[in-house]
Amino acid sequence: MRISSQFVQQLKHTLNIVEVAGNFLKLTRKGKNYFALCPFHTEKTPSFSINEQLQSYHCFGCGKGGDVIQLVMELENLTYSEAIHFLADLAHLRVPALDPAEEKRYRDREHLQTVMAEASKFYQRCLKDPEGAGARDYLDGRQIEPGTVQRFMLGFAPGDGQRLVSYLRGLGIREALAQQAGLARVSEVTQRSYDLFRSRLIVPIQDMHGRVIAFGGRILGEGEPKYLNSPETPLYQKGYHLFGLGHALKAIRQADLAILVEGYFDMIVPFQAGVENVVASLGTGLTPAQVKLLGRFTRNIVICFDPDAAGANAAFRSVELFLENEFDCRVATLPGGHDPDTFVLKHGADSFREAVKQSLPFLDFQLHHKLQAAGADLSVERKVKILESMFPFLARIQQEPVRSKYLAGWADRLGIHRDALFNQYNTFARSRKVDKSAVAQYSQSPLTAAETELINFVLHFPEMAPKIFSGVAVTFEGLATSNILTCIAQQVQEGESFRLAEIEDTLTEADRTLLHQVMSRTTTVVSETEAVNCLLSLHQRSLEKELERLTAECQQAEQSGDMDRCRGILERRKRIIMQLNK
Repeated sequence: MRISSQFVQQLKHTLNIVEVAGNFLKLTRKGKNYFALCPFHTEKTPSFSINEQLQSYHCFGCGKGGDVIQLVMELENLTYSEAIHFLADLAHLRVPALDPAEEKRYRDREHLQTVMAEASKFYQRCLKDPEGAGARDYLDGRQIEPGTVQRFMLGFAPGDGQRLVSYLRGLGIREALAQQAGLARVSEVTQRSYDLFRSRLIVPIQDMHGRVIAFGGRILGEGEPKYLNSPETPLYQKGYHLFGLGHALKAIRQADLAILVEGYFDMIVPFQAGVENVVASLGTGLTPAQVKLLGRFTRNIVICFDPDAAGANAAFRSVELFLENEFDCRVATLPGGHDPDTFVLKHGADSFREAVKQSLPFLDFQLHHKLQAAGADLSVERKVKILESMFPFLARIQQEPVRSKYLAGWADRLGIHRDALFNQYNTFARSRKVDKSAVAQYSQSPLTAAETELINFVLHFPEMAPKIFSGVAVTFEGLATSNILTCIAQQVQEGESFRLAEIEDTLTEADRTLLHQVMSRTTTVVSETEAVNCLLSLHQRSLEKELERLTAECQQAEQSGDMDRCRGILERRKRIIMQLNK
């Protein structure tokens, strides 16, 4: 039979749609209504409105609307009867009988949840038993505190292969149900059920409401695979969940920021240390559903993946989805080859917070990563590959001034004439290719466009040199024209007017040759504002080179065990990153 309309009305009167929606969305009150970013379409300005008086919602962007039941159906992908049961649980009400088919579907799901809850209790008890000593030693070695073990319901799966199946059987749970829950498999030889997880540390995976829906198992000792995860089940589709979200939700809302990491312990250890707005991607490539899930609570994300090549590539793949959904996406890098887990244990929560705070916008991180990989080999071919890999990300930025700012910076750092690079981007937008011959023709190695334009501006307007250089604390280390620009800055900052002859007298023969090379180049004289931008761009380029050098030094210091030197280098890195983010 159908659910009575009287019960549905009782349910609606018992619940407040604002309180229910607040479990899923970050709400802001404006006047009589509450607003949030719509969970059903991508937007930057909240147009999703909840009217508490009418107990209804409506999105002025996509047009979706309804009551609290419809809202839960849409957000949780539930049927009508499943949404009724979900809300009844919140309201502590008992649902009258459903029609047989719906009743069976709901009961089957409820039985699976019971099985997973009982399995979690079993694994937690086994961790405390003598046979769980190896797992406890492993957790002690990773500095996981008892309170964290309890909070995340960590457990241990014994190694004989029949313990969980036998335990569930003793509770009256059929083996077929254990198999459906992804806890057991059937042997092809004996046709008997056996435990999926054996001799493993168990990490329960919960949905955002705290219900156990799957498990991850970490091998103890030798063996493969290192991590074994539950298969997909009616309760668990891995591309729709994020590890730790239920724990992190409050902190994400408060900070309006989520930190995305890769592994279970990359989430657990920072959380234990007090950095609670952290979630993990469950060891898979990030999916649109996971991005949409995060987007309910914040549009600000910092990706903090492992620093190896695989981690960087995973960050690149993730960012594309975030950019498509108009997130403000940044990337944090941890020095010394650390992942979030080991970094927090070694350097503490405050250092991790600082690394997150000093994270770089994705496109800056991407170019830095590719230039670091290129090293001294910044050939035309390498430049073409870099541009072809980065232009697609740039194209996802809708604001033209922002794109132009990036292109100007790339031109300076890649040594390509700015106008030529702008033309190449427009060409790529049409053909998806970069013209190698044009890049070769307009490459200006070792001089960047910013160096040439800044020096030419000062040569054409010497009276403007004091205005450009005075009172500006910049460094030109690592630039081809470092000595030239330093001499100009020193002359001006000592209260003198710019005089080319005196500058030339202080330069080496090689630098004088380079200065004449700059003077001989035919280039449009830039404006005063553009000259200042050139100065700032060169300063940033120099700081980034210094950052690369300090990162290498920090790794060497850590490998040699010189932690005092390593801490000093980290402080210098911190100051440089703060300057880069100004």
